[in-house]
Amino acid sequence: MPVLPRGATKAVNIGPEGYAEWRAVASDVTPVQVTITTTGAWHLYDPAFTTVANGKGSAVTSLPAGNGLGYLTLFGDPGQTVTVAAQ
Repeated sequence: MPVLPRGATKAVNIGPEGYAEWRAVASDVTPVQVTITTTGAWHLYDPAFTTVANGKGSAVTSLPAGNGLGYLTLFGDPGQTVTVAAQ
């Protein structure tokens, strides 16, 4: 699964089948702000796969400080582009 490092902004393309795309988010001793630009749905999990936030449409949310990777599931229409930034 591709890792989105802090300070990065990435365009994620939903595949032609329309399946969800997963990205890992690197977390450390400070919270990570995650900005999602989409018309689709998304779901953010902490390293233990506990739901941190979810929604539909664009949002700014945070992954709490921790040790390990958080996980982001992105949903959308086939071929849709979703932009994700971690700060």
